[in-house]
Parts: sequence; structure tokens; C-alpha cells
Amino acid sequence: MTNFNEQETYGQIDSYLKETLSGDDLIAFQKKLDTDKAFRSEVEMHRDVHRFFQERERINTFRQKISEISHPERKQIVTIRFIGIAASILFLLGVSFWLYQSRSSADRLYTNNFRSPSYLLVSGPETERGTDNIQLRNSYQTAKDLFDKGAVEQALSSLKQIESEDAELSFHKGILYMHLMKWNEAILEFEISSSVRPEASSWYQGLSYIKLEAFDKTRNLFLPLTTYPNPFKDKAEVILKKLPSKSKL
Repeated sequence: MTNFNEQETYGQIDSYLKETLSGDDLIAFQKKLDTDKAFRSEVEMHRDVHRFFQERERINTFRQKISEISHPERKQIVTIRFIGIAASILFLLGVSFWLYQSRSSADRLYTNNFRSPSYLLVSGPETERGTDNIQLRNSYQTAKDLFDKGAVEQALSSLKQIESEDAELSFHKGILYMHLMKWNEAILEFEISSSVRPEASSWYQGLSYIKLEAFDKTRNLFLPLTTYPNPFKDKAEVILKKLPSKSKL
């Protein structure tokens, strides 16, 4: 998906919202989200419409149930059953609406705040840990070239071939996992990279937990970021005010 033609946009957005977009298409889509504010707004509008129709389908199902149990031939036994079934369905609809609100809010928080760091896959003193390792530099450059072309899975594979347990390497792998929507794998990498990039690792790990709806874990990571000057302090404060109250995990 190198060109976002008008004819393709709706299908791409729908696939992204259903989390079925992958590979080159996903990375190209994510890059456009990173750089195009108007496009982000359009995606959020589609997200709201998508969830609206999901809720409407649940309501229509509820109406159908009411119609079925209100059939004239069943009036003698319907009253008690109707009350019980209607109460159960209304409860489920209420829970569904709450989940919709929480998920929609969480998705917005993630979409509005996830950006790849400018130093992603850039070889330098931090990357090489003070060494003059030509092979390591070449591996990072290969991964960056692949990433820039939208081949995120190949870029990640290139990093995995580096025989090193360096924490800096884990940070870059974590970002690539996020682009692939593999949140659990990203979290594991950021746990390792926290020793060399504590603030950035906490930030991206917290964003990954948002996608998993583990909001309490996001709070635990973001609260320390608000206590001292760092590049993520202000953004962490804003997210903490907007996080849904309950976690799935």
C-alpha cells in the first residue's frame, strides 16, 4: 500500500480496524497515521462508525428476541420469561456499551500517541555501545532500509539475526513488534531495554498495554514518568487523565 488512492482507503481502514492488516500494508498505513493528522482523524471517524454499527446490530438482536417472546400464542407464559430475558439482555447491552466506550477511548489514546522514535534503527554510539562493529552497523542499516520500504517483518528478521543480547537491540525490536501489532512480544523486549532506555521503554511498553486493555499496568509505568523531567512527562500526564478506569488484564 504505497499509494493511498481514494478507492483503496476505505478497505484499508476497515482492515486496520479489524486488525487484519499486516505486512507491508500495515507498516505503510501506520506511517501515514504517524505523519498525516487529517488521515488520523478520518481513521478515528471510521472507528466510531464501525463501533456504532456493532452496537446497532446488538440492539437489533435484542429487538428480535423481544419480538419472539412476545408472540400472541405465548402470552400466557411470556410475562415472567420476558422480564428475566429482557433484564439479562439489557445488562449485556450495558456491558457491551461500557466496553465499547472503553475500547474506543483506548484506541484513540494509542493512535494519537504512538510514533516511531526518530532514532529507530539508526546506528550510532547508543546502538553500538561504544564499539566499532561494522557488521552490527550493516545489520542495522539493512533493517532500516527494509523498514523504510515497508517490509517490517523482514526488518525484524534482520535484527533477530544479530547474535547479541544487547538491551538496545531489544528496544528496536520492540518498536517493530508494535508495528506488527504483536503487543506481548513488544512488552517483553521493552522489559529488557529498560536498562538502557528507561523512559522510552516505559512509554512504549505502556502504550502496548493500552492495546491489551491492561490499563492498570499502563498506569504503573506512566506514573513514574510524571514525577521528573523527561520527554514523555507531559504526554503521560494527559493519558493518565483519560485512561479507562477498569482493565481487562
